[in-house]
Amino acid sequence: MCEFLITSDREFFEELEPEKERQFFETALDFVKKEYGEQNVIHATVHKDEMTPHMHCAIVPITEDGRLSAKEYFGKRQQLIALQDNFQKYMVENGFELKRGISSSRRHVEMGRMKAEGVLENTKVLESDKKSLESEID
Repeated sequence: MCEFLITSDREFFEELEPEKERQFFETALDFVKKEYGEQNVIHATVHKDEMTPHMHCAIVPITEDGRLSAKEYFGKRQQLIALQDNFQKYMVENGFELKRGISSSRRHVEMGRMKAEGVLENTKVLESDKKSLESEID
């Protein structure tokens, strides 16, 4: 099983109305289905439990000849870069002003570490918001 984390930065989602946010994740799921086959999608779940909405999406990487092979889809760095480029292009073509980060600027980050980094970033944002509110009270 291979899992994707589909998201953008907080500012991107702050500008979206709830209906447009729902459409964003539906469009993202359509991309995954077209790339890997609807029959290979195990689950797709949108989480709003953190500062930035995100979707976890899992697939079974079945090749055209019926083999299970994550390596064939994701074994080379260039394949992952192309996946991100194609996703960004698909989302723009479907009406979302999604910006692409610097290609190949980050190495693979395990899901647990990514979550920890997100929690740390959210904590900083909340602390900043708290200070702003405290200064308004004073």
